[in-house]
Amino acid sequence: MMDSITKNLVNKRVLNQKLIITAFTTLPRELEMMILSYIPKPPITIVFKEEQLERYMFFLVNNLKDGFDFSLIPDSLRNNGPFMLLLISIYPRAIKYISHPINDDPNCFIIQFNEEQFNLYREIVLKEVRNDLTLFSFVCEKLRGDQDFIYKVFDDNDDIVKDFVDIFFENISEELKNDREFMIKLLKDYILPLPLLVDYYNVFEHISEELLNDREFVLKVVQYSTTTTMDIAGVLMFVSEELKNDREIVLTAVRDFGYALEYASEELKNDREIVLTAVGDFGPVLMFASEELKNDREIVLTAVRDDGYALEYASEELKNDREIVLAAGLV
Repeated sequence: MMDSITKNLVNKRVLNQKLIITAFTTLPRELEMMILSYIPKPPITIVFKEEQLERYMFFLVNNLKDGFDFSLIPDSLRNNGPFMLLLISIYPRAIKYISHPINDDPNCFIIQFNEEQFNLYREIVLKEVRNDLTLFSFVCEKLRGDQDFIYKVFDDNDDIVKDFVDIFFENISEELKNDREFMIKLLKDYILPLPLLVDYYNVFEHISEELLNDREFVLKVVQYSTTTTMDIAGVLMFVSEELKNDREIVLTAVRDFGYALEYASEELKNDREIVLTAVGDFGPVLMFASEELKNDREIVLTAVRDDGYALEYASEELKNDREIVLAAGLV
């Protein structure tokens, strides 16, 4: 076992973990790990915005229970005069936990947490956000970029999430908005299975431009459109002109969301297979086909069999085709 002098030396004099590893490489592994356990972990420093800190203090007070260990409140909050006055007015015994000197600066938004304190903050915020997703806009940047935290917000929480998914996408970190694997998992496992989520615009308008121009990402999204009631293939509205001219992406999209034809390139609106596939899903998208294909008898017949009103978009010649008119059921 390590003697008290060595413990004191390690704890007070050695602050860098790399130095410790270098200094004790000749020691047994068990002793190395013991030495490392005495190195204080650096604090977790969060720079809050004013409204984020106000919400944190509100969340904290709202979640305190009798017997709460007030040492789990960070020192930089326990010396916050207005916060401690509020806390003491509710829990008089909290007066013993005031940290001096008192800081009455209303513009001090930097909080340092130890690991246990931060875990409590994370747990409290998760509980509040799961109950009201609009509160995600008050979460600190560190949690906005925490994948595990975000997955837990969504886990078995469809009723809350489905109405406010746009607020979530607007407020996640910029790093995650650019993270292909994270965004694919989030869409596939959490967003697409949501019931009655019909406005894909609120999802894709907040995904980064970089991802929306990433062929692998867009192709996976339109492939997932077969697993959802959401018209997710409408992602084509947001992608680059290059991807709107990508035949595989467009063909995949129109198979399950014919209206995606609207966002295809002019070249692909003149692609017979793509247009035939699109009108087979939703006849009125004939309006987006090229003039040449509006005069294609098979395409127009397929469109009017799906929806008779598609006849309006056929060429003048085919509007007078007896079989097509009968198929449209408008006479």
